[in-house]
Amino acid sequence: MRVDDFILEVKNLSVRYRVHGERKESDHGWIKAVDDVSIQMRKGETFGLVGESGSGKSTVARALVGLAPVHQGEIVFEGKTLQNLGMQTLPEKKRIQMIFQDPFHTLNPRHTVGMILEEPLKLHFKEWKKEQRRERISELLTQVGLDSSAMQRYPHQFSGGQRQRIGIARAISVEPQVIICDEVVSALDVSVQAQIINLLQDLQEQFGFTYLFIAHDLAVIEHISDQVAVMNAGKIVETGTSDEIYENPQCEYTKKLFDSVPKLESLG
Repeated sequence: MRVDDFILEVKNLSVRYRVHGERKESDHGWIKAVDDVSIQMRKGETFGLVGESGSGKSTVARALVGLAPVHQGEIVFEGKTLQNLGMQTLPEKKRIQMIFQDPFHTLNPRHTVGMILEEPLKLHFKEWKKEQRRERISELLTQVGLDSSAMQRYPHQFSGGQRQRIGIARAISVEPQVIICDEVVSALDVSVQAQIINLLQDLQEQFGFTYLFIAHDLAVIEHISDQVAVMNAGKIVETGTSDEIYENPQCEYTKKLFDSVPKLESLG
C-alpha cells in the first residue's frame, strides 16, 4: 500500500484528562480516554470505528477537530503532517468537517436554517456575495433532500431526521474532503437511519467524500464501511475489512460486541 493511497493518517493519538483535585505538577491522576490510537483512511472510502459507549471512539473524533485535549499524536493529511493537532488554520480545518450525534443541540435554535448554513460560508468563502451564499444554501438543501423553503424555518420545526439532514448540509457546505460522522444515526428511528445512511452513501458517490463513521452498532458499520477498527477502553483492539470483522472476528471483545449489540434488520 503506497503512502499516497491514504488521505488521512492518525498516528499514536492519545487523549487524557486530569482527575479533579490533582496537582498540575503531578504525574498521577490522569484518565486516558484514548491511548495510542492509529488509523489510516483511504480516499473516497468509509472507515468504520465501532465500540461500546465509553470506548473512546467519539473522543477520537472530537480530537481530530480540536474539541478534545490531545496529549500526543500526529495527523498526516494527504502526505503532509498537520502541526499543532486541533489548531489548524482555516484552510486546513475546512478539509475535515464533522456531523454530530444530536442535531437538535448542535443547531442554534435562535437561527433559521438559512442563517445556520450561511455561517460557515461567511467564514470560509469571504469573497462571496450574499446572493452567492443564498444560492449555495438552496443547493445544499436540495442535495440533502429538503426544500429550499426550509432556509426560512427554525430547527424545532423539523423532525430528528430532517435536522440531521441540516447537519449534513452544514458539514458539506465548505466542500470538505473528510467528514467525521459521530453516531449520526443512533438517535433516529430505524427507518430514518436507513434514509440517512443512504443519503450519506449517495453524497459520497457524488462528491468522493471520505468518511470516518463512528457507531456502536456493528450491523450499521458492516453495511457502510470498507475498513473497520474496533475500540475498547481507549485502544484499538482489532482492525480489518468490513467482511473480515463481520464474518470472522478474531478478538474476544469483538465477538462479544457482535453478539450483544442489537442489529439493524435492513438498511434498504
